[in-house]
Amino acid sequence: MLIDRSTLADAGRGVRSWLTPTVRVTFDALTSLATSSSPGWVGRLAARPARVLIVEPDEPTRRAIQAVFARLGQEVGVAASVGEAVALAGPWHLVVAPPVLVDDLRSRGMGPILAHAGGELASLAGAITDERAALPGAADRLIGVSAALDELRATIERVAPHRSTVLIRGESGTGKELVARAVHDASGRRGRFVAVNCAAIPGPLLESELFGHKKGAFTDAHRDKPGLFEDADGGTLFLDEVGELPLPLQVKLLRAIQESEVRRVGDTVTVKVDVRVLAATLRDLEAEVRGGRFREDLYYRLNVLPVVIPPLRDRPEDVPVLVAAFAARHAERGGETRRFTGEAIALLQRGAWPGNVRQLENTVERAIVLADTAVIDAAFVAELLGGGAGPAGATDGDEDLSIKKATRSLEADLIRRALAQTGGNRTSAARLLEISHRALLYKIKAYGITTPTPATPSRN
Repeated sequence: MLIDRSTLADAGRGVRSWLTPTVRVTFDALTSLATSSSPGWVGRLAARPARVLIVEPDEPTRRAIQAVFARLGQEVGVAASVGEAVALAGPWHLVVAPPVLVDDLRSRGMGPILAHAGGELASLAGAITDERAALPGAADRLIGVSAALDELRATIERVAPHRSTVLIRGESGTGKELVARAVHDASGRRGRFVAVNCAAIPGPLLESELFGHKKGAFTDAHRDKPGLFEDADGGTLFLDEVGELPLPLQVKLLRAIQESEVRRVGDTVTVKVDVRVLAATLRDLEAEVRGGRFREDLYYRLNVLPVVIPPLRDRPEDVPVLVAAFAARHAERGGETRRFTGEAIALLQRGAWPGNVRQLENTVERAIVLADTAVIDAAFVAELLGGGAGPAGATDGDEDLSIKKATRSLEADLIRRALAQTGGNRTSAARLLEISHRALLYKIKAYGITTPTPATPSRN
């Protein structure tokens, strides 16, 4: 029995609407298959744990689909080929496979079969993202299916219930504030989550910001003002870029953490606070301590429970899920709906991403905005990257025979010819090239093309 999306249109009704329209059909289908109590073979999946076999040659797609069913509580088996699937011990309540493998699987007596349409990785990955966002727990904010991210989630769950300070480390763009919020969400603390970037506020102002001030304490202190420690009473205070704190303020911070009390600038009395402190930094605090720029006692006070965020380059299997999430988020904000091909996603997975998740998000948004088609392919992504976050390990010899280089050369040549034919009129050139004016402007800049000045009509 072959089950596709159209067959499941009715089965998906009544399932809780957690998702955006772009992914609801796929996820509702999977959810109804996994939880329906209706008669027949679908109803067999209501018994937990149902056994689901995923047969998929493409590893990123396989992991994405696996994550969907695993999060639904199913027992999941995986195979990269029909031969591997047959060798696995059954029975299976459901087999998930691409359409190209369906006939072969049916001939081996395997079924029922859910055939996922080619190119639906983005929808499935988006389903993982949104399904996680509807479930409670510290992992909700963290998008990905990698073992490294699962380990990070487990670390968050372990450290969250305690009041001890947490020092979060990670490269720029890895999501340190996101992890801090996840720790707060899982902590059970009823107060607010309050965040401050210590590098963004000058030292003298930062003291007042953290600890508050008394009316008349300085020129602009026209009234009593509580600080962020008091705002976070009963909750969590996140100190981002804590390594930027000046030494005098480090002393006051250490006392506030140790004594659970603060004194406003210009005041003579202290205020008791119940605040859990989380901190993050890009700096090597050990080196800062050795250099005398960071207090050793504060370092040890902050580093009670260390949490390290892995860089994106160490977890490429998270890239498809992140791409789908960013694309869905862009569509929800009223932007264009775009889908990345498997080859495009594979290219993104090979990137070094020095700016990590933040850089990937910016790249995805730029691709969506500049693309002229609903499907974004590898050639467009390669052109967009322009070497900035391209595949690691590429050499000049590799580029000589690359489609990417040939595509860039061809496009640049066509753009120059169109501009020459239109006398430098970019709007007319874009029309000739059958691309948007915005895309043409981007390509002109990316290729460093000098445009001829449009001719001025003669007055004679």
